[in-house]
Amino acid sequence: MAHVSRMEAVLRHLGVGEVGVDGMAGAATAAEGGAAVFRRSRDSVVFVQTSVLQAPTSAQGPFGLLMPRSDAIVKREGAGSGVVWDAAGHIVTNAHVVRQASSVEVGFRGVGKTVSAKLVGADAVTDLAVLKVDPKGMGHALAPISRGQSQRLEVGDEVFALGNPFGLDLTMTAGIVSGLGREIPAQEGSVLSNLIQTDASINPGNSGGPLLDARTGGMVGVTTAILSPSGASVGLGFAIPVDLVEKVVGEIIQHGRVQRAQLGIFMAPDRVRERLGVEKGVVVWGVRPNSPAAVAGVVGATVNRDESLVIGDVIVAVGETSIETTEALLKAVGKFRLGDRTPLLVIRGPTRRRVTLQIHFTELENHPPNASFRFKE
Repeated sequence: MAHVSRMEAVLRHLGVGEVGVDGMAGAATAAEGGAAVFRRSRDSVVFVQTSVLQAPTSAQGPFGLLMPRSDAIVKREGAGSGVVWDAAGHIVTNAHVVRQASSVEVGFRGVGKTVSAKLVGADAVTDLAVLKVDPKGMGHALAPISRGQSQRLEVGDEVFALGNPFGLDLTMTAGIVSGLGREIPAQEGSVLSNLIQTDASINPGNSGGPLLDARTGGMVGVTTAILSPSGASVGLGFAIPVDLVEKVVGEIIQHGRVQRAQLGIFMAPDRVRERLGVEKGVVVWGVRPNSPAAVAGVVGATVNRDESLVIGDVIVAVGETSIETTEALLKAVGKFRLGDRTPLLVIRGPTRRRVTLQIHFTELENHPPNASFRFKE
């Protein structure tokens, strides 16, 4: 009975309900709830298959000549999950699932074959991408995912992850919201921020699938990543909150990309700034020609002929907002509108100075290729 009492306390804490004498009534209620959520959502979850064509490499031949290899172009395949966004045929998945893909196929429940999809646009900053299929060729109506509100989530809320881990279609796992507002490293030195953390099992192939609110069945996030030393789930999964997903997907559908206010600089990742001995601020790695930063006279890092690095400007404030990290700069600049003018406080060596920039909308770039460094005479 002591075991039943402990189980009853746990289930009540999770909001499952009463537990009978045999300890099974509450478990049955939870199972029925999960089954109902699965039935409502399964037709809205898709399998995303990608192909990446890679050119053959060259081999070292006699006399130092590069000889083309005889093998054909390599076809590398990948897989992930996605959700049906609307009846027009838009599919939402992760940007990393379709990155560099030469072709994308989408598989639907109950359809014996995959259908071709085109990429509408992708946003590496939020790790979201939008695909498009032709709904007329489906043979059945699409079932857009029901969407909830991630801003109402609390730590401890029960959630379900639905996707295709390791190619096992329509797999659902259960867990709770373990944390909110998480940040993890992303591609190209950027950071995925304000993520939902969950202990629902998420594995390779789940990427792009929905995180569902167990109470309402609505999608509250798009699964994006796990933290794991082995590559398999250890209870540290992350999802992009649906409130952000709606904003990003809307812009991609309308413009083909996300428009962000930009200064026209390349930012050194925070870990590089720390290695350079700069305590806080954003080190300007480079400046795009004719950009707002270039017009204002902002200077990026340079390399001496002895290959020593010369730090240029370090941005420490935007307007009255102090800037300590790249994420803080992105948030501050993201609040501006096209044409707005804003002062920056920059440090160059021992000198602090203010410059004024006029905001443009452009693509985000974090760091330039090495060739963009110029030698300092």
